[in-house]
Amino acid sequence: RTLSSIGAALLVSCSFLVQGLTIGSVIFTRRGAFESICYAPLLPNSVGRDRPVTLSTALHYLHGVDKRWLSGIVEGGGFVYRGFTSDPKKFQMPVVQNPTPDLMDPETYGSEEAAIFFRVLDKDISTMFPGKLEKMATPSNGHLGSADIGIAASWGPAGSVWPLGAMSYATCESRVFWPPSNNSGLSGSKLGQISETKVSLPSSIGFRLNQGLSMAVQQKQEVLFTSSQGYLLIPSLFDELIESEVRSFLRMEK
Repeated sequence: RTLSSIGAALLVSCSFLVQGLTIGSVIFTRRGAFESICYAPLLPNSVGRDRPVTLSTALHYLHGVDKRWLSGIVEGGGFVYRGFTSDPKKFQMPVVQNPTPDLMDPETYGSEEAAIFFRVLDKDISTMFPGKLEKMATPSNGHLGSADIGIAASWGPAGSVWPLGAMSYATCESRVFWPPSNNSGLSGSKLGQISETKVSLPSSIGFRLNQGLSMAVQQKQEVLFTSSQGYLLIPSLFDELIESEVRSFLRMEK
């Protein structure tokens, strides 16, 4: 956004210091929200490559995140996290990521059964929603985040997740997608025959498409999501600032 488009906004430039890190130049509008004067444009992110961004740019990107995700996070009173699996020393500031989906890869969980589970789940979802697979959160095109920061941190330093571009998400009844809970009827010996079962996996695990985000956040569950331009990952040390910014932005939109 340029200064000419801000119109009657009260232009008060200043800098913020959060945990010793400069956020950058911002302006205050009459509605009390702050916006970055200068920011990097959101460009398509190459699959598999990380793109570090400044905190002021990250705050700007938040305003473009799907309102369903923003509202679900605020209503849930927490965040959805992922672990930063690259060099932890490089995760001091926000980064835009677009990794290759790997849920159906046996190496991800170190389990062939897990890979089969996600493959069958993907197939069953496509049967339930014919012709819409590319636009939905599925194991073949999505990633898992967890509202439990401890689970996310087991994969690397935890950061809050903010899908960029067109997005879709899905939740299930248990805290994690894998392994399925005892209530699903898929635990124990049945896992070995999961590819042969005639039971619908989405129904068994309580798969909900674009529903239940706030509840998943409240109950610290996993969330499956996909987004057309990757996602923004913000180190958890900025959680308080990010929560305040998102709440302020949603109040402005009402």
